[in-house]
Amino acid sequence: MPTRTPLWTASGSGDTFESGFVTRDVGDDIAVESTDLALHTEALPTNTGTNSRMLIWPTGTRAVTDAESCATWTRRDGLYVQQGAALRVTRSGNRVRAVTVTQNIVYGAGWVFNVHTWDTAQAKPSTQIGQINLRSTFFADPTRPPPWGFCARVIGDRVAMKIWDADDQQEPAWGDPRHGGAINLPTGWQMPGQAGWYIGHLAAGDSADFAAASTATYDPTPEPEPVAGWVNDPAGPGRRTAVMADSLVSRHQDAWRTGPLASDGPLALWATSGAPFDAPGTWVPTLVPFPEVAVLAQGANSAWPLFGSDGWTDADRAALDRAAHRALAGTRVKGGFPGVSCVVLVTIGYPDGVHPSVKENDDNANADIRAKATTSPEYRLADWQAASAGQPWYEPDGLHLTAEGSTAYQQIITDAVRSCSPPA
Repeated sequence: MPTRTPLWTASGSGDTFESGFVTRDVGDDIAVESTDLALHTEALPTNTGTNSRMLIWPTGTRAVTDAESCATWTRRDGLYVQQGAALRVTRSGNRVRAVTVTQNIVYGAGWVFNVHTWDTAQAKPSTQIGQINLRSTFFADPTRPPPWGFCARVIGDRVAMKIWDADDQQEPAWGDPRHGGAINLPTGWQMPGQAGWYIGHLAAGDSADFAAASTATYDPTPEPEPVAGWVNDPAGPGRRTAVMADSLVSRHQDAWRTGPLASDGPLALWATSGAPFDAPGTWVPTLVPFPEVAVLAQGANSAWPLFGSDGWTDADRAALDRAAHRALAGTRVKGGFPGVSCVVLVTIGYPDGVHPSVKENDDNANADIRAKATTSPEYRLADWQAASAGQPWYEPDGLHLTAEGSTAYQQIITDAVRSCSPPA
């Protein structure tokens, strides 16, 4: 399964929402209010119809393709009130498109859950994709009252839902046939959109609450903006350090800005996703004042053998040599890093069970990094591979770090930097 990342969680009366109708009775409206207890929806007392259906999503969340919507359905006042989840919601002018999972209200068969696609630009805006029937399991008693915990999600072309008694049951696992099911979407519905909730068929004064509302995504974590420059006062006291790194640092750059290296003295970061050795070029000489320590932490992308890369090759070994030599050459060689008197080389870590090709190439790279660190007394080794072996510090992709892993990674590098000679 892809990694689940929380997007939004209800925080109380200050929450705000966007909305869009997929069907609407002329002149009717539904009020949406965030309270300390729930997302409250209520049909205006002046409404005259019961066929309005509205989608609701949190303000300011990013559009995602694979997503999850959850809430506890608590108070529900009205004969035909219909609740559900909305996924892949897009709104362009008056056009709204979405995938919904809703509790059936036709003929009182509330144990059925309907999956629809919606496009208000079409003469018939809704298409029913399928139904999930829980009459013989969770809704064996058709009069079962709420509160119900309800989640729906879409990953690729598969829409799934689950429902449970929020007072007496733990949240079931996805795929539990007693509490849910799944339906395949047709082609054309894998697009990014908002994740939120559905409310429909409220008569005048009817209302419904969505408590403990939250959304999440299964999309890959977007890469943060690269960082390049001093993260604190370059004229401050202490050792001046420049760290050249990749997404292992850029994804956790806020923690580096306030971490132990920044506490030791001025810290400059050059960190961007996908950067191999030598990617920063002559960045260090542009820093004023010049740093005294340079950290090279870009081996992972040089050695990575998947997604079109050849893994650790002679060209990568040469790039390591060039980067390490230039970092230490200082004013002795044109293009060197003036002022640098100590260079920290960082090995590449990987979790247990990593792809064999990744392990082989990382091991080859680490052998060269360790060997390079022995060629000059001005080199230091930050052996991240040894420190992280067997630790639960990696994301499921086997490369990126959890927050705990990032803290450990930063500390290993800090310890190596502190082993350099004290600043003058």
